[in-house]
Amino acid sequence: MSLLAHPSATLPKTEAFPVPWRRPTAPLVRDQEPAPLRYRGLELIGEGGMGKVYRAWDPVLRRTVALKRLFGAGCDCREEARLQSRVGSPWAPTVFEVATDSQPPFFAMELIDGPTLRQARPRLELATKVSLGRELCRAVDACHRSGVLHCDLNPSNVVIRPCGTPCLIDFGVAIDRAARRPHHVAGTAPFMAPEQARGDFLAIDERTDVYGLGATLYQLFSGRQPFRGETAEAIRDRAVHQPPPPLASFAPELPKSLCQIVERCLAKAPEERFQSAAQIAGALDDASIAA
Repeated sequence: MSLLAHPSATLPKTEAFPVPWRRPTAPLVRDQEPAPLRYRGLELIGEGGMGKVYRAWDPVLRRTVALKRLFGAGCDCREEARLQSRVGSPWAPTVFEVATDSQPPFFAMELIDGPTLRQARPRLELATKVSLGRELCRAVDACHRSGVLHCDLNPSNVVIRPCGTPCLIDFGVAIDRAARRPHHVAGTAPFMAPEQARGDFLAIDERTDVYGLGATLYQLFSGRQPFRGETAEAIRDRAVHQPPPPLASFAPELPKSLCQIVERCLAKAPEERFQSAAQIAGALDDASIAA
């Protein structure tokens, strides 16, 4: 079988967003690179500094998949796929195949038909936002119970399944809790916990993701990131040294209980935050009842 996509290959029409990196502004076009192994009809749907993600058709199993191809130096395709698989469905896309002998390496996974949390946010009622936030906490709790720290939680790294369940994506900087290895500071600057922004690797734990959840809820409820700046370095510096603006100043309609939950997640000191994602889910349950 030719490695090149057959010109007549067609794909089911979907509006799926399997990863939230930079979505192309131009209409989707077939990529000119050869399709790896048996896959056909590659269409670029997202890209970042370390790789690209495509929609592709698997003619053997007759299904549409997402292919993540890694290009950056030091990228570990096998490790990312392994950690994502450990979390499991429905909280992360199912991994179908890993090909480390391909150039570049890639893995094939479930293609999620749904918008990211960031894309869906403007259309959501407050009650739906609270419900999604609660389910997202449970997804992160499942991640932690599997021994995985996501380390890049943000509204663009959450896809909403058609059934309404939030799904975590992009485990590119995730950490195996049992076999953690030092690495450079990585993540999305406006959502980084202070210890992560400082590069204090040994201080990163489940409470680092609690901060990421808080920053995600902050944007979900207000439409604004906790910190802004002209550069990623400036944003990280503010995360380390400055408190975020009060959530109520951007979303005055929010119940006080919700603001307090988000602000506790964003505490500078890890010991002052909720100590687990499950605790946040419980607090959101109480807040939604009170509201």
